[in-house]
Amino acid sequence: MEPAAPGSKPPQMRYQPQLDGLRFVAIFGVLLDHFGLDMPSELHYGQLGVRLFFILSGYFITLSLWKEQVALGTAARSIVKFAGAFYLKRFCRIAPAYYFVLVLGLLLGYPEVREGIFFHLTFTTNFYIVQTGEWPGVVSYFWTLAVQEQFYLLWPFVILLFPRSRFYPAMVLFLLSAILFRLICIETNIPVIAKWTMLPGCIDSFAAGAIVAGLRLQNFTLRAFSLPARCLIALLAFSCVISARALGFLPETSPFVAVSETLDTTFLVWIFVNVLDGLPGPFGKFLASRPLTYLGKISYGLYIYHVFIIVIVDPLLQARGLSIQADPWTCATILSTLTIAAAIVSYHLLERPFLRIKDHVLDWVKDRRTNLA
Repeated sequence: MEPAAPGSKPPQMRYQPQLDGLRFVAIFGVLLDHFGLDMPSELHYGQLGVRLFFILSGYFITLSLWKEQVALGTAARSIVKFAGAFYLKRFCRIAPAYYFVLVLGLLLGYPEVREGIFFHLTFTTNFYIVQTGEWPGVVSYFWTLAVQEQFYLLWPFVILLFPRSRFYPAMVLFLLSAILFRLICIETNIPVIAKWTMLPGCIDSFAAGAIVAGLRLQNFTLRAFSLPARCLIALLAFSCVISARALGFLPETSPFVAVSETLDTTFLVWIFVNVLDGLPGPFGKFLASRPLTYLGKISYGLYIYHVFIIVIVDPLLQARGLSIQADPWTCATILSTLTIAAAIVSYHLLERPFLRIKDHVLDWVKDRRTNLA
């Protein structure tokens, strides 16, 4: 089984509301962790939320690149031109809110922003973390955005230039290379923190999303399996996430820890494929509900602003006798409300205007395509 070959019908990317709902579920896990709610350790799934975002990126970016490859053909010059347009589109999506919070951090005088400003400006915060061996306070979570941007730099050339007949072997190689990288970090003098924060240690999640994209082009669906087979797949998926949680109790120097992220990714891929198939029943309706899909649309803003909301608002709460430690649910409600408000304002007044630039870029690519023809 291979992905659609160049020259075939472009892949269709039909809008599925449940995927926006799934985006919010992913970011909600991160918010729960960072807002300091006293949850059982089994429910601390912020890291799972980050991995899920990586899987979603691998899926959507791969489909998008294949669609453009079909339209542009395989001419090297066309691919290079598209890569430039692709980078600009992704920059327009990520940069406005990202640089806004960086400027805010500088104005508020946070030393971790100032001291690592070159790394933050260039989306290499993960390199800064590995170099210092510490999480840089208010911008610690920027490592995920750095990994995303580095993935965007790499993936057009992986997808557009790699032979389609070798797609699945290449993705399996990425999966194995991530485990190997994490194992090397554990067994050598490379800081163990690198296994979480560097692209080679996260590439298995992106590759897993890309594999799902290839399978979807072949009309793969779990519904094609018999009920006993689907139950067995579900059992294996839950076994993976339970095993990953069990590995979390091992020392960071244990080599077995190197596979925990891949086990998490396997479980998340199972969830993702089920959502792609369209979840029936109450949970499916919940994911597709208007409030959740809207929150999914602004999920990037929720992520980019929530830590700054915490560090700005927490002193004000403490001045009024509230603290995340003593009043976690009250504080979490206030912080969530303010984060959602900030994300809404940002989406409509800052992010969407820049997204219109993306539309102009698409028009430019179409015009250039016509001129080349």
